[in-house]
Amino acid sequence: MDYRAYNFIRAARPFHKLLQRFMFLGLVLVCFFIMLVGKLDAVLVDKLRSNVVGALIPIIDVMSHPIASVTEVINDLASLPGIRETNIKLERENLYLRQWYLTARKLQAENNQLHALLSSVSNTNRSYITARVVASFSGPFKNSLIVNTGLGQGVKSGQAVLSQQGLIGRVVQVAENTSRVLPITDIKSRVPVVLETNRLRAIMVGNNSSSPNLAYIPQGSQLIVGDRIYSSGDGDVFPAGLPVGVVLAVNGDEASIQPFEKFNSVQFVRIVKLQQPIFIRSGPKVE
Repeated sequence: MDYRAYNFIRAARPFHKLLQRFMFLGLVLVCFFIMLVGKLDAVLVDKLRSNVVGALIPIIDVMSHPIASVTEVINDLASLPGIRETNIKLERENLYLRQWYLTARKLQAENNQLHALLSSVSNTNRSYITARVVASFSGPFKNSLIVNTGLGQGVKSGQAVLSQQGLIGRVVQVAENTSRVLPITDIKSRVPVVLETNRLRAIMVGNNSSSPNLAYIPQGSQLIVGDRIYSSGDGDVFPAGLPVGVVLAVNGDEASIQPFEKFNSVQFVRIVKLQQPIFIRSGPKVE
């Protein structure tokens, strides 16, 4: 049996060498033939290609499942160290947040007791009107937003306008179904504010740039870069406690503010409904 197999291999050796010699030439001729057929009848070639691909897809799909499974296992094993590090980091953050949660509950209880002792009236119950920004105007002399709510929806001049991040302006003109909003960065804007850390009160003055200035700062005040700023409620122009921005830079007694939100990138806003809003003198209504 072995002798016959040896004779067969010995007899087939010349044909094997001949096949190797002319294989490259044969492949070139086959490719040339396929290109020629493609030029002569492109529809036939496209149909043949579609049939071949359609026949091979089930085979490829079956073969790919083991490969995909092995690849998924390899990726899972490779990501194990990262998962452990992430888990440790999340456990630390969870512990840190739980400590802050307990501190916040304690402060909330103390705050409620102080409010009860002072018989103070809470001013945090606010309602809002949601509006969509339909136009935005930005220039060196004038900035404004046009929203699609007005008198018909309960909007009144002087109401504060918020984005998802914080205060962006106030309503200055109202029509039946539209309103014009003056951004806090406009040169005509003035916002009474209070700093979070040292409770200093000042006025944020718009300058038609992305970084309004902080004016009327008490002399000798220590301003901290990154300190958060909220509306103080002075003058009843804006409700107290609305987030405004952070201290961006300090130069002596001057400071610049980075608002939490850029007014020209806002799509939806919330208008704070006041029971007795301050009516600010303005021009003609928006048509």
